[in-house]
Order: sequence, then structure tokens, then C-alpha cells
Amino acid sequence: MGISQRKLATRVGVSDAYIAQLETRERTNTSLDVRRLAKALKVSIAELVA
Repeated sequence: MGISQRKLATRVGVSDAYIAQLETRERTNTSLDVRRLAKALKVSIAELVA
């Protein structure tokens, strides 16, 4: 998507380590995470999880 983990983390309001854990599936995301990530990336939830 062309955005760094740090920038995404800042937009979502979490640490960049948290974003890394989501990417590597070390942490399970919640529906709130999905909504906040989609909003930060300016995509729909369907696009994010597709």
C-alpha cells in the first residue's frame, strides 16, 4: 500500500511493533483493529481483508 509501519501505527494510534505483530500474525486483530486500519489506509474493510 506504500505506507510504512511507523506511519500506519501513528495514524491508527498504536505502536509500530503492534502493527508488525499483526502483519506476522503474532497478535490477533479485533474488529476495532480492522476498522481503524481500514480508516487509516482509506480503504473499505472488504478491501483490507480481501
